[in-house]
Amino acid sequence: AGYLEMARAAYCAVNKAKGAVLKRAYFLQPLMLDNVDDLNVTISIDTNADRFELSSMGEDAQKVTHSAGDALATNGALGAPASAAALGSSYAAVDIAVFYEAFRSVGLEYGP
Repeated sequence: AGYLEMARAAYCAVNKAKGAVLKRAYFLQPLMLDNVDDLNVTISIDTNADRFELSSMGEDAQKVTHSAGDALATNGALGAPASAAALGSSYAAVDIAVFYEAFRSVGLEYGP
């Protein structure tokens, strides 16, 4: 979630936009904060291609790309989200324990 907010805020600042829609966002590598003394985190915005890339470089001088995707400027008003009733049968209940375990199995710690 932090990657996405950084990308949204940077895209809005660079493009002087009130809002942004992020699409095709990829999470490529986790950002490890073990040794932050020599860590440099960068968010790059390509205004011609409407792309963002979040990367870091540590003391080993190796660039690591953590997240990348597309961004589109908006006027800030995206409309109200659809209600559950309006979505009809396009959603299904999930076993929350299984859901969080799937996250944990790939190294993400969300939820209880």
